[in-house]
Amino acid sequence: MNLHEFLNEVLKYLSKDGYICLTVPDLEKFPETLGDFYQNFSVEHINFFNIHSLKNLLKMYNMNLVSYRQYYDPKIGFEPCLLSLWQRKNISLNNDIAIDEQGEISLGGYLANCEKYGQKLYKKISSLKGRKIYIWGAGTFTAMMNQLNFFDGIDIAGIIDSNTGFRGKKMLDKVILNPQYDEISDLPILICSQAMTSWILKDINEKYHFKNELVTLSTD
Repeated sequence: MNLHEFLNEVLKYLSKDGYICLTVPDLEKFPETLGDFYQNFSVEHINFFNIHSLKNLLKMYNMNLVSYRQYYDPKIGFEPCLLSLWQRKNISLNNDIAIDEQGEISLGGYLANCEKYGQKLYKKISSLKGRKIYIWGAGTFTAMMNQLNFFDGIDIAGIIDSNTGFRGKKMLDKVILNPQYDEISDLPILICSQAMTSWILKDINEKYHFKNELVTLSTD
């Protein structure tokens, strides 16, 4: 998506003193998302903002910041959000655009945290090398670890995911199995999830009654 084309299209429908509300991932809070393995770089977003860079962008369109709020609850596991309200002004506001130094610092801190966390994950997964296992989780967390070659040396029998929309599709060249409808053998299961591990464990034990060896990615 071309960001400027998008904004031009949106603002065509905005009245003279109209308001727009924007919600974006909050780059300033990225370093606080400990235990987040590059998940803020998911496929949903290709541009990243803090309030300073949003100001710089919206000033180019004579939009004035009215209010904003930063929201992040690590207990829930959602990505940090920046909610902001802007009003169109009929005067030029783009003459005081400032370099966003804080954004670069935040991004650097986030990348350093991800690298450190990745080293712990790799050490945990390395204990499975030479073994045949299932991977539970057909999401971006699994995709990222595969992209970084974390599964090299592991014989992956299949991918398991309870989302019925994934059933029969492929990931890592393996058919995605549904635990409710497909046959699952007694191979060990590596649970690849950052936010849903406790729920997955509960389902495995109480809903599906699997007796497989379970390996989680807790690095505590």
